Amino acid sequence: GSSSPPAFALPRPGGAVGRAMLHRLPQYLTYQSGRSHFLKVFFKLSDGGVAETVFVRGAASTPQGPARHTVCISSQLGCRRGCSHCSSGMRPFTRDLTCSEMLGQVAAFAVGHE
Repeated sequence: GSSSPPAFALPRPGGAVGRAMLHRLPQYLTYQSGRSHFLKVFFKLSDGGVAETVFVRGAASTPQGPARHTVCISSQLGCRRGCSHCSSGMRPFTRDLTCSEMLGQVAAFAVGHE
């Protein structure tokens, strides 16, 4: 089924820039969670294309600092390489994503966007 991904403890964008970004976020479609530290999210873009984003949860916070997490974003719709381990590689290349589409994938995790 489709439900919202859990919120992550990342800083929220602030001010006018943060508010402007909220209006340009890709539309959340669905997510898959295989193992507890991986979360694969699919976003619908304004032209109907689908971008795949993977959140990798890092180790827990320590006295030396907060937990660090990784967001692996799509930079293209499809791919010319055809790598079997990547969902993007299984689709033919369509176009490069815009800066706002790439930033929107990261911002979705930073603000708990659905």
